[in-house]
Amino acid sequence: MIKVNRAFQCSQINKNIRLVRLILDGKCSQAEHSCVVQHINNCSDCFEQYEVESHIRFLFKTKLSKKPIPTNFASQIRDKCNLQNIK
Repeated sequence: MIKVNRAFQCSQINKNIRLVRLILDGKCSQAEHSCVVQHINNCSDCFEQYEVESHIRFLFKTKLSKKPIPTNFASQIRDKCNLQNIK
């Protein structure tokens, strides 16, 4: 994985990323939502981060499928861990 250290110009980016995540989760107040949307429309750094978060959410929703977990899944994990401890 390539790690990119990019310096953002926006001094509010951390706060806005947190609020963007709340917006995407549907857990943001209307006042916060309006404030962030107004900011994102004028800040390329925050808009870019909004786009990244939005695309990640989209990929999770469309590409990952929910599969049922076997009822004995936890015990299978414990058994495998116990076998590892014995070796």
